[in-house]
Amino acid sequence: MAGATRNGHGKLNIVTTNVEEALSGVEVVLVTSPSYGHVFFAEAIAPHLEDGQMITLNPNYTLGSVEFANALKNKGVDLNRVMLGSVGILVYSTRKYLGSKVFCDGVKAKIPFSAFPAKNTAKMLSVLNEIYPEDDGQRGILVDSVNELKVSLENINLYLHPQMMILKAVDCELGEEPYLKADRSNAVRALSKAMNRESMEITKSFGMEPWSQEYLHDVLNYPYWLKRPRDADMPEWVKPENQPAEYGAGRGFNFLKGRYITEDIPYGLVPISQLGDMVGISTPCIDAVIDISSAISETDYRKTGRTLEKLGLAGMNKTELVNYVTKGQS
Repeated sequence: MAGATRNGHGKLNIVTTNVEEALSGVEVVLVTSPSYGHVFFAEAIAPHLEDGQMITLNPNYTLGSVEFANALKNKGVDLNRVMLGSVGILVYSTRKYLGSKVFCDGVKAKIPFSAFPAKNTAKMLSVLNEIYPEDDGQRGILVDSVNELKVSLENINLYLHPQMMILKAVDCELGEEPYLKADRSNAVRALSKAMNRESMEITKSFGMEPWSQEYLHDVLNYPYWLKRPRDADMPEWVKPENQPAEYGAGRGFNFLKGRYITEDIPYGLVPISQLGDMVGISTPCIDAVIDISSAISETDYRKTGRTLEKLGLAGMNKTELVNYVTKGQS
């Protein structure tokens, strides 16, 4: 491991594809797959969960804990035996390169977290922040974000990734890394803020105070450049010859087929658009990004995505939904 976090070699206690072996005797289970793998992992771990274990989706995207809980229940898991929670975005921004090396280009300053239901948040944070200490070793990186609904609405990835992809779609399709030059684009920045404003209005409509745009865009993104080492401006992993095989060694890999579209749109923005409909908030920019992404991907993400109907939430009003994510009941 090299970069913005502790550098050096780490020894893993166990590496296994045996789910029962991996879960045996552990206190915290971190599920770090993309959202489209959540149901798969929920079904895989369900028969082997032990009483008192804490499962954290890292990250969850929109209402991921609800989907994960539903999958566990469908496999016969009594949710009172375990605790389930989620973070809004990954704590560490990392890339694998040269086969077995990992480069960390940023450690986030404060990450929104909530248990599902939120009544378990304090207990989960008391354990999880031992895993994620701040630099001073005292304060935890994870902070209470009220409930799963607020964590979902304030997932900064949803207002950074998709608009960047569609506004530079040709370059991304031809293999150019999405972030390249995007951070200097006023168009990308303006669309990002417009989408974020729409989500903030939804948050307010649910009776919650949203984090400001300045916090989301300046504080949560701050660590990407604040903690980047001076000698890491051009780390080895960015060189085409050192990229993972799926990136096709530079140009040739179609980034439009990557998770900034295939995860952020169907598992992130689609349910947020529906949450806007639930509370009567118009989301023209979010809807435009969903529709354009669907068109250029030739996939109807409104049908294939994580919808409120699939989550069993379609019949709820906003009061019932807030009660559900807070107390576990409508």
